[in-house]
Amino acid sequence: MYLFTLLGNLLIMVTIWREHSLHTPMYLFLCALSISEILFTVAITARMLIDMLSNHHSITFVACASQIFFSFTFGFTHSLLLMIMGYDRYVAICHPLHYNMLMSPRDCARLVSWCWAGGSVMGMMVTLIVFHLTFCRSNEIHHFACHVLALLKLACGKETAPVTMVVIMVCVTALLGCLFFIILSYVFIVAAILRIPSAEGWHKTFSTCVSHLTIVVVHYSFASIIYLKPKGPHSMDSNTLMATTYTVFTPFLSPIIFSLRNKELKSAIKRSFCRKFFPLKIHVMEVRNGQCAWELSTKLQVTSCRMAVEGANLTLLSEFLFLGFSEDPKQQQLLFILFPSMYLVTELGNLLIILAIAIDVPPMYFFLANLDFLDICYTSTIICKMLANHVSGHKGIPYALCLTQMFFFMWFAGIGSFLLTSMVYDRHVAICHPLHYATSVIPQLCSLLVAAPWTATFGNALTYTILLTRLSFCIHNQVPHFFCDLSRLLKLPCSDTFLNNAMVYTVGALPIITPFVGILVSYTHIFAAALRILSTRSKRKAFSTCGSHLSVVSLFYSTLIRVYFCPMSSRMAQKDTTAAVMYTVVTPMLNPFIYSLRNNDMKGALGAVISRRPVFIR
Repeated sequence: MYLFTLLGNLLIMVTIWREHSLHTPMYLFLCALSISEILFTVAITARMLIDMLSNHHSITFVACASQIFFSFTFGFTHSLLLMIMGYDRYVAICHPLHYNMLMSPRDCARLVSWCWAGGSVMGMMVTLIVFHLTFCRSNEIHHFACHVLALLKLACGKETAPVTMVVIMVCVTALLGCLFFIILSYVFIVAAILRIPSAEGWHKTFSTCVSHLTIVVVHYSFASIIYLKPKGPHSMDSNTLMATTYTVFTPFLSPIIFSLRNKELKSAIKRSFCRKFFPLKIHVMEVRNGQCAWELSTKLQVTSCRMAVEGANLTLLSEFLFLGFSEDPKQQQLLFILFPSMYLVTELGNLLIILAIAIDVPPMYFFLANLDFLDICYTSTIICKMLANHVSGHKGIPYALCLTQMFFFMWFAGIGSFLLTSMVYDRHVAICHPLHYATSVIPQLCSLLVAAPWTATFGNALTYTILLTRLSFCIHNQVPHFFCDLSRLLKLPCSDTFLNNAMVYTVGALPIITPFVGILVSYTHIFAAALRILSTRSKRKAFSTCGSHLSVVSLFYSTLIRVYFCPMSSRMAQKDTTAAVMYTVVTPMLNPFIYSLRNNDMKGALGAVISRRPVFIR
């Protein structure tokens, strides 16, 4: 549900940004609403997922205050935006002739800014009021997040009761105030609709309000149950259930409601994304200064193109062909035997490491278990399609599946880089600050260092995937590689790739370069600390704990740098393909061997797992 909430709202935002027909006040407010829902969900659900991954369900005082501030800020902003959207519908239906004057771009931007400013002020006010109290009772919050009502029950002192009343009054007043203006807007809207003589006019006018009205009903019904219903003896569990629905289920439903109930938005989503998946015949009308004018569905379209000629009949591609390996049948047979074997070794080896860590190895190998799980996903993303192409004899991949493969490849590669950095941080603290290891590398921090890369690199991979959908592929569909690599795909479009290339060379390198720099800095401190150790045996022991990680880092980054950072003139496509096999197939396969052969703890744990006899219960 969390991923669907993020993807659904991002889809709405991207569609509104791409489609000029949606650059209207109503969809500007909808875009702002989607942003608030994403931030609101991240403020609550991300921390909840981290707690579910770790066994230590605690949160610091500052983190709890931050969560309350952001949840109230985005929650109040959400309510204010719904009120503004109701006002937008009121002006459009009741005063259509004055709509452009009353809802000018400057006025719309001002209204959105006021909503965010008002939500921030309300969130700050509630946070300061609550954390002005003294908490001296139990520190157990009977909730899945820092919910203000559950937190107020832990406060002590004479100020607790009046502060509780003030907080409830602030929340209720804000919610009911927004709801009052929404209801007032719809009273005038219904009155204006009833004055329309035709039933078709009624239906058409009211259909523009259905999505907004549905969201309002869902949003305020759950909020009212939480804050206004009487507190019974069993209300704690029911409040938690309602809060889960309010914080997770409502943002989850919003993209579905707006995309299904709004024909204009639904059509825009289809135009923006679905048409990319089907071939369309185009006829180039004119080529001038790098611009192609071409005819599509009786409409003249103009775009930049680098490889078209006037009068050419082109096809907007829906499939790519991989040309990464040799066409020699003997080499094809060899590869078909080699890659499945390597894939099975990778899967079994990494699963065995995960099993050993879950059974016999201390918590310091928590990062390694996540890296092994990532290697399984990373390898499956590429090899499964490659093996399917070998079996079928068809080297093609559909456009949609190519984008999906590229997205997951970039996502998993970025996560792997940050996980290697988290592992070297663990070694840095263990060697440079051994006395503080138990207090520094705590379960909450380990969970955060694992969860943060999954969230951060998701946005990076999604950005490049969305930017690729704006390009037109209309001439070449042959990819000189064995998977959908972004650097190869950007050489094929017949439209301008400047923005994509600019992103690759500026923001795109950060998920690789930033962790690499962090690893170099950490190992500099580790080597300096190890050289200060007087005992040769202690030095050898300190270096041995880093040997496995250093081997994996060297193998992974050397091939990445070879492929993506060497000058184009100094390498050939076939050599790049070989290097890509190293970091996509060979490195994940070698990781279990490196960590099991160079690490005595892991070797002992694997021996215990393998030698363990099965027990059968009758």
